[in-house]
Amino acid sequence: IGELLGFTDFQRGRLETSRSWGVAGEMNVTARFRAGWGNRLPIQETFALGGDDGFAGFRIGELRGTQEVFGSILVRKRIASVLYVRFELMSGEVTTGYGLLPRLPNTTSGELFGGVRAGLEATTPVGPIRVEEGVANTGQRAILIRVGRWF
Repeated sequence: IGELLGFTDFQRGRLETSRSWGVAGEMNVTARFRAGWGNRLPIQETFALGGDDGFAGFRIGELRGTQEVFGSILVRKRIASVLYVRFELMSGEVTTGYGLLPRLPNTTSGELFGGVRAGLEATTPVGPIRVEEGVANTGQRAILIRVGRWF
């Protein structure tokens, strides 16, 4: 996915890509990468670290900024006909300011975060149901519960 917005009020660019591989029959691996840059963005256009799934250990949308870089590796293995176990490693940062990913002292802006999220996913008639717990390198923990597909 690529996106460029150029208005007189603000400018925004985003690149998001992912790739999945089947491994050993009942397991697949998905790699994701996101990068974004913006200028004078309104809050609803800023980048939330990790996108719609958020970042392990943080609430969705808790870490926002005008620049983002994010990557993750997800391993998903079937353990029953409708049940999967999920394990995802992630790393990324968001920042606000000028230059390329500037670090702002005494804030989380520009700080590199790492995290891991693990849990279960069930395939249901209403879509997938996920229950996962995430832990960030800061020690923060958060549970992600998702019902259905987000679009």
